[in-house]
Amino acid sequence: MVGHSGSEAEAEAALAAVQVLGNIAVGSAAQTQFVLDAGGLTLLRDLLASHRTGPLLAEACFAAANIAAGTRAQIQVLLLSSSTPWRTLSTWEDSAGEQL
Repeated sequence: MVGHSGSEAEAEAALAAVQVLGNIAVGSAAQTQFVLDAGGLTLLRDLLASHRTGPLLAEACFAAANIAAGTRAQIQVLLLSSSTPWRTLSTWEDSAGEQL
């Protein structure tokens, strides 16, 4: 991107990617399954591990919530995924310093 530093461009690309994931996961059960099969939980895990505040965290949570609204099997995959730190969200703080 012209006029953007490398890390800024990467952050914009990551934000766009997680928004797409969330928007696909909000669709049908088949679309949510596509996100799971494509490794969407790995991307969400990585974003949650590296962004504890801001729009990337919010979008990752939105995508996870859309997966959690899926079928019982999809919810189970989300909750039992050892690679996804869902339980740690309760200890993170938002951008204003308030505990989530």
